[in-house]
Amino acid sequence: MDFTPSGILFIPIGWMYLWIRYHNKQKIEKALVDKYESSYCVAGTMVVLKLFGILFLCLVVSLIIAAIIGIFRFGIS
Repeated sequence: MDFTPSGILFIPIGWMYLWIRYHNKQKIEKALVDKYESSYCVAGTMVVLKLFGILFLCLVVSLIIAAIIGIFRFGIS
C-alpha cells in the first residue's frame, strides 16, 4: 500500500477506473496484474496522465487553429 500523498490520490482513481471498465473482480485482478503492476496507484496514475495528455493535445491544436485563422483573417504582420 502506498501512503504517499500521490498514492492517496491515485489509488481511489485507479480503483474506480478498473471497476467502471471491467465490472468483474476476476477481470480486474487480471488487468491489475497484467497491465498495472498489481497496483491501483499505477492504474490511477495512468488514467490521470492520459487525461492530461488529451487536454494538452486539445490546447495545442486549438492554439494552432487560432494562429491559422488569425493569419488568414488579419494577414502576417
